[in-house]
Amino acid sequence: MGRVCSLTGETVECGFLCEGWEMHPKLQNAGRGGGKVKSIKYLNYYWERWLKQQEDLMTKRITADEIVSAADIRKEFNELYGSIFMEV
Repeated sequence: MGRVCSLTGETVECGFLCEGWEMHPKLQNAGRGGGKVKSIKYLNYYWERWLKQQEDLMTKRITADEIVSAADIRKEFNELYGSIFMEV
């Protein structure tokens, strides 16, 4: 079998690459460490904060203009708990 190259539309055999294939620059250091990963504590905080806003919006406790942005939630977390990232 094989797969279809999204660049050329040609079939590429298993184990081979499409002629024009290049790795995305942001992925070239994947697996080498030194990256940043958002902490589970931050992700949970963000999710709970977002769900609460949605509930408040649906029940008309807030208006669409009062929704806090992702950047503001991140800043809030940072002020309360420190960095949103964990060490890798």
